[in-house]
Amino acid sequence: MNKVKVEIKKAELNATNDIDLLQLQRKDTHLIPCEIENQGEVVIFTYDLEGLEGFKNIKTQSLVHKYQLLMNVADLNKIYERLSVHLSPDNMYFDYNLHPKVKYRDIQEQHDSEEQFFLEYQALVGYVLQNKNSYDDYVHGGRDLLKKDKQTKPFAEVDNVQSLYEALKVGFLKEQQRNAEQKVFINKKEHRRHKWGFRIFLGLFLVLFLIFGYLAMVIMPRNTAIASGYENYIRNDYVKVIEAMENVPLSTMNLDSKHILAVSYIKSEPLSEEQKKNILAGVSYISDPRVLDFWIELGKNNLESSIDLAKQLGNEQYLLYAYSKERTVVENNTTLTGQEKEEKLKEIDQSMKQISGAE
Repeated sequence: MNKVKVEIKKAELNATNDIDLLQLQRKDTHLIPCEIENQGEVVIFTYDLEGLEGFKNIKTQSLVHKYQLLMNVADLNKIYERLSVHLSPDNMYFDYNLHPKVKYRDIQEQHDSEEQFFLEYQALVGYVLQNKNSYDDYVHGGRDLLKKDKQTKPFAEVDNVQSLYEALKVGFLKEQQRNAEQKVFINKKEHRRHKWGFRIFLGLFLVLFLIFGYLAMVIMPRNTAIASGYENYIRNDYVKVIEAMENVPLSTMNLDSKHILAVSYIKSEPLSEEQKKNILAGVSYISDPRVLDFWIELGKNNLESSIDLAKQLGNEQYLLYAYSKERTVVENNTTLTGQEKEEKLKEIDQSMKQISGAE
């Protein structure tokens, strides 16, 4: 249960005896259910707020609902004749039918109660339909504040509760007609279902788009390049094999693709026919795949990778050849300073001497 206790000093109440307090506790559709405990100097009010919503929350709802709630506030005038109630948003709640209910109330002692109700009702209209001013601003500013805005101006031109109700009714019917002509209302469950359906469709579309994009941009060009490589290999055009497969990542090649590319690079190396023949004798489909990787990386001038592969294979001839090729690349590198080139060549020569000495 959603209950709230409020403690009020009896001196602050017009209700001075138990009969008066029973009047405040009496059930009424316009009042929030309340239990009252008279404890001498203080009175404890326990309000049952179950199923009710704070009046301020109407600010976030549609204009039609705002008009409906404000029109229903006119009914509170019936209890204003016997009880003192304030139409402050802090003192009011509403149920799911947009019926307003008052929390704090007291015995009515004013003779001008209807006039006071009208002024507070008018202020409440300004507060709900506007976001510029507070409820208290409208209570003290009255009609002047209402006249400043086009939407609230009609409510400044009335002078009693019934006229204010009729003006609200006109606004309500006008907004209702505007909604019927300009807006389309849909079932929330259907909308939620369609929204999630669209999101799923969009997600699947994006996945398919990425898959087809990957096929079109990566797989198909790669397969075309490999197919071209095979065709040129059959023609013994090793240069074109290298050109066709230049951009195919080594990690995506199968053993056959690696073999034709490795052979093409060996055939294109500046070696004698006898040297090429000896090297090719150790390169076959049953070779360690790292042998094929070595010649491909070497052919692409990925010298660090080829040197590392030669070390993994423990092949000193491969390692010497990779270092000698690296030496040639360094010698022809015009971007290095003289000192950098000298240091790099010295480092390579030292590595080659270590291998030769080990032999």
